[in-house]
Amino acid sequence: MRLILVVAAFLSICLVAGCDQSPKRGAISSRAPAPPGVDIEKLIDQLPDTSEPGFGYSVYFSGSEFLPFDEPGQISTGVLGGMKATRSKTLREIVRHGAAAVPVLLKRIGDKRPTKIPAMTGMMWIDFSDEYDFNRRTRPNAPAGVNRDDFASENEHPDRHVITVGDLCFVALGQIVNRNFSATRYQPSGGLLVSSPTYSDQLRKVILEDWSSLSPESHQQLLVEDFVHPDHEDRRIGAYLRLALYYPGAVDDLVVSELAKPTFDVFVIEKFCRDTLYKIADPALRAMAYEDFLRQHGSAFAGGIRKQLFDDFDFDDRFETRPYDLLVQLFQLPASITSRDRPPSENQSRTEQARFIASLIHEDSHKIGEAVRAIFLENSDDPSLAPACLRCLANRGYEDLLLDQLSRIDPAEREAKPLVTGKLESIATSRATAVRTKVDDIMTHCANEDYFMATLPGEIEQGRTVFEAAVKLLSTLHDDTDDGQYLLRMIGERFPNEARAVYKTFLSTGSAKRAETMCRVLWYGHPLAREILAPLLDDRRELSGFAIPMRVCDRAAQAISHTSKDIRFDSDWSREQKDLQIERLKKYCQAGVNRE
Repeated sequence: MRLILVVAAFLSICLVAGCDQSPKRGAISSRAPAPPGVDIEKLIDQLPDTSEPGFGYSVYFSGSEFLPFDEPGQISTGVLGGMKATRSKTLREIVRHGAAAVPVLLKRIGDKRPTKIPAMTGMMWIDFSDEYDFNRRTRPNAPAGVNRDDFASENEHPDRHVITVGDLCFVALGQIVNRNFSATRYQPSGGLLVSSPTYSDQLRKVILEDWSSLSPESHQQLLVEDFVHPDHEDRRIGAYLRLALYYPGAVDDLVVSELAKPTFDVFVIEKFCRDTLYKIADPALRAMAYEDFLRQHGSAFAGGIRKQLFDDFDFDDRFETRPYDLLVQLFQLPASITSRDRPPSENQSRTEQARFIASLIHEDSHKIGEAVRAIFLENSDDPSLAPACLRCLANRGYEDLLLDQLSRIDPAEREAKPLVTGKLESIATSRATAVRTKVDDIMTHCANEDYFMATLPGEIEQGRTVFEAAVKLLSTLHDDTDDGQYLLRMIGERFPNEARAVYKTFLSTGSAKRAETMCRVLWYGHPLAREILAPLLDDRRELSGFAIPMRVCDRAAQAISHTSKDIRFDSDWSREQKDLQIERLKKYCQAGVNRE
């Protein structure tokens, strides 16, 4: 079996590096509720034709998305090189109907018709756990009989699962009601969790009990409660997205009220707790230090300190009993508390507020825009808040402010500044003509890769100018550079017909660093990997920066092996084993040339 590396990438729904270009507010047709008169029964009858995995029905990743809007989903855990999520047009259309679709989804929740997605099984294990998401603040008591841990039980279950129509109805229901319902999802390490209402009678019973009485009015109230009393930050963001689509009139006051709340800085709090508070043995002096800190920073920081104490509660003996002692002393919590007794915070951290603001692109409220503008003007140098605010504002006008920020950017800078990169990436989502013109001008004069890539919003077509500017920037890189990966990857995706020549030119300097960069560009089974990387199979130069000895030929061999189901290459093998497999890969590459 191919070596599979597991990564947990906890990504925010809006500020995900390397997962996509910054999402934009979609066209009206993609974000408006579905028109009346569409037969949802007929849409559900199209679900058996589903043939590709997506969020909520995959073996290789887990995460969430809101289908009616265009931005990519949020990956929580996944397998490197695993299949990517696809967006089902049929599910998207069903979800756009909102509460009107729920009675039909419930009617078909037990539909056992299989889809065309191949049967799923875990790479190492499978568990039928009946996961059922709910807001733990608005519903403190978990529904009975679900969210089980059957892994160690003696219950017998199948060793694989086929996604059914009822499973997809479960996923669609969760999309509508702001619950992360997944029929199947990846669980590290190498596991598959199955929560299928067509397999589990108990899960199906809970679903029907919870949602059979849902009306548009109770749906809106549910989303408002999720916004005001979320059990985690993504619950609030999810509520905003759904309110903006289904009940836009409810959004303004909720968002403006939330933006007016004071925030706290997690980094300032962590430093205070770990460097000062934990080191004070005397309870009276600890209390004095705490009060002095709140006088300096504001009462909102109290909730942040409590959160930090609970976070550090989980660090075994690293902080001894100090977090526990302080929770009991400063917050009058009972002596029986455990790390599971964490109360919800009424205030957001600054980083949470930044992620929330970055999501505010699905309505054009002037009140919200002005509130965000005020936050930006007070935090224009904050590396999280400033780009988030600009992203929000770029999707609702504010042309003069955006142009002013662009005028402060020097595209000729050789070293990218993260704050500038973030601002540029956010402003580039604007569709205002004057802003687009200035962004394109910066793009054509960029002297560093980060700024260049930040000017390329995924939905706005910039055409041949992008290719010419990218090739020009690549030509300015020094012969032994380790830069260029993102430029090369972008060329391969946007200009596949020109990629071959560009890749060969990039490698023509003979640099080992450039060779390793090209291996990364072509790593995941790229169709050009065999042709472009085959010459590197003879390159025995050692590479630096790896935990184990690594040659250019080893990196090339592993990248090429990802294009074959039959040839495996493991960088942990002995050199003799690797050399034998490299010879086999040479023949594999030559066979590809002969066929062409």
